[in-house]
Amino acid sequence: MQQGPDAVSSVSGKILVAGWFFFCLIIVATYTANLAAFLTVKSFVYTRSIQSLDELAGQTETVYGTVRESSVIEFFKNSPLNVHQKMYSFMIHTDGALVDSVGEAISKVRNKTNGDYVFIWDDRILNYIASRAPCTSQVVGKPFNSQGYGLAMPQGMPYQLDFSLAILNMRESGVVERLVAKWLNAGECTSGHSARDLTDVDEVRISDILGVFVILSAAVGASILAAIVERLWWKMTKQRTVGIAGDRDSDGARDGIVSVHPGKDLQSETD
Repeated sequence: MQQGPDAVSSVSGKILVAGWFFFCLIIVATYTANLAAFLTVKSFVYTRSIQSLDELAGQTETVYGTVRESSVIEFFKNSPLNVHQKMYSFMIHTDGALVDSVGEAISKVRNKTNGDYVFIWDDRILNYIASRAPCTSQVVGKPFNSQGYGLAMPQGMPYQLDFSLAILNMRESGVVERLVAKWLNAGECTSGHSARDLTDVDEVRISDILGVFVILSAAVGASILAAIVERLWWKMTKQRTVGIAGDRDSDGARDGIVSVHPGKDLQSETD
């Protein structure tokens, strides 16, 4: 058996070790807590809801659809992707999948008169509706087939270029985003309106654990200061020890009396 290394005996070393131990403890505890929250939320949400378009297309228990003769159903009809074609076939061949209006679809989603129903529509409108009372619906998955909004005007209208430039300036200056945040993103539901909000666990940022780094820096600074004090104290103690030993040697030489006795060796006698 080999003996382990000696424990830290200096004050500066103890301060540094204590600070490092506290830093590691907080980092590990924060990571463990964040991981546990992430796994718990994921498990809770994924066992109850559909999270993507592929998951929606891969099941047949939940009916999904959109408005008849709308741009959304035309997108699925003309899309070259197999998953979109599969969903289009399901919607046109399933009773109750297609509705006549957005209001009818929202009513089916909230009331669940014929079971669960998933409504596929514009992301902005869905977020707006889901963020309003009675707060019983949510938006899942990521947006697809992103397109911009436009204003329909008659051909040859003289103000068409002016409208286009004004809208472009509003987009570049951030006016459009402020209007969206004011009228579409400001909801009545305090718990959030999107399933993405439920599954997103806040990442641990440096600012969240800044205090731990401050404590570690303070421990390093305190250990450096303690090391300097210990060094100065050691030098002062050493100088005092050397000075006392020198005084004793000089006093012995001054007080010693050398005497010579016949027939005897030289010897030193002291008082």
